[in-house]
Amino acid sequence: ALRQSLYLAAQVSVMGGFVLVATVDFVKAQLGLSDSAYAWAMAAYGIGAVGGASAYGRATPRLRDHAVTACAPAMLLALGLAAGFQQYIPLLIGWAVAGAAQSILGIRGNELLAANSRGAERAHIYAAHFSLSHAGWGLTYPLAGFLTTTLGFGPAAWVFCGLLAAASAPFWINRALSTAAPAKEYRAHAHTHSAFDPPGTFHIHEHRHGNLVHSHPHRHDRSHRH
Repeated sequence: ALRQSLYLAAQVSVMGGFVLVATVDFVKAQLGLSDSAYAWAMAAYGIGAVGGASAYGRATPRLRDHAVTACAPAMLLALGLAAGFQQYIPLLIGWAVAGAAQSILGIRGNELLAANSRGAERAHIYAAHFSLSHAGWGLTYPLAGFLTTTLGFGPAAWVFCGLLAAASAPFWINRALSTAAPAKEYRAHAHTHSAFDPPGTFHIHEHRHGNLVHSHPHRHDRSHRH
């Protein structure tokens, strides 16, 4: 689950890095529009993020799962719209979709961190996740700037489509494997890790078990059921 949160963060860094770096050059230099047009493009991105977060918060758990799965295809569509048309209105639509998808992935990533950590260790897990996820932003920011200025907005957007697909592949593979795998049951129990642990140093965490089995004594002169 913690690795899955990083898979989601990788998707966000690819899409977000391109939007935040390439939009200003595209709107002002390539389209020749005003500062207000650039502000509205970023507003569409922000409005999409607010809408995605609001919809996710009101959705059922099943719909949330479907929404998370649909986020990468939605962001690929957003990049395809921007690269294919290279016009202002398709850009607004694409960036609104991208903002919604990024918001949903960000919320799901934080849910995974919270659900798979305890209070005492949560600060360390969030700090580690912040550092690792922002390593992706450290790569996508300069790459988006370099590709946009050397290749142009359209080709750079297609390159980022490929990067987004590559960043999404681990999540898709992990999702497919977890769906195909037999259901496992999680149970928590207290124990020590070794004989050298001080007395009373018990702790609890989840362990994965297969199908539960049991046995009990019975008399052979009586019928019985299992």
